[in-house]
Amino acid sequence: KFYGGIIPSFKIQIVGFNLPAEIYWWRGEIKTADWKNSVHVTLQSGVVDFNKVEGESNINVQSGAIKILQQKGNVSIQTYDAKVAVSQIEGSIDIDNFVGASSVDKVQGAVRLNSFSGRNKFNDVKGSLNFQLKVGILDIDELDGSLRGENGDGQVRAQLTGSPDVRIRSQGGGVNLSISKRQSAHLNIGSVEGDIRIPTNIKIQRGANMKWAVGKLRGGGDKEGQIFARSQSGVIGVNQK
Repeated sequence: KFYGGIIPSFKIQIVGFNLPAEIYWWRGEIKTADWKNSVHVTLQSGVVDFNKVEGESNINVQSGAIKILQQKGNVSIQTYDAKVAVSQIEGSIDIDNFVGASSVDKVQGAVRLNSFSGRNKFNDVKGSLNFQLKVGILDIDELDGSLRGENGDGQVRAQLTGSPDVRIRSQGGGVNLSISKRQSAHLNIGSVEGDIRIPTNIKIQRGANMKWAVGKLRGGGDKEGQIFARSQSGVIGVNQK
């Protein structure tokens, strides 16, 4: 069969021992299921669909879609414009997605995200989360671990379930952090031109070059967390629910 009358298309099925696999393909769909070893894929455009892999996954896709479900092992994804959906992972996740959307759900391990203008959604992460965001959106629900990042003009929202451990720097983008009333945290936030929105028990100080707030968010917990945030003109908000 020929693709577009010029380039032939193939369907290749590999069955055998679970050895490390490396796949280099131009366009199409690559599926892997119940593979107990590492898988490395380089694809110009198309779909990568992994299910129940036990080993390291390294995926490089220019454009298309990437879906990974129930993996035990580290995941590394590099793409320019792909729809990324990753769920139920035991291991670290490293995502470079320039303009595409990324969805990450139910992870036990460290997570790193680099996004220029994509829409990124994270849910139920037990581990550290490091990000670099330029003008996109980062929406985090139920993060139990440290949060580190640099934001340009994007929008960052994070719900923290464990003891807060946050260090964020932002330019013009907004940062909105929410922690449980059961947790306590030492707060140190400041902005040159942007607004600061915090509980009323912490006083906002105003200097010649910056406004800032230093104090303690009331709550319980076994230890006091730390929240540090700085912005140039973006709004920084911290609340307890």
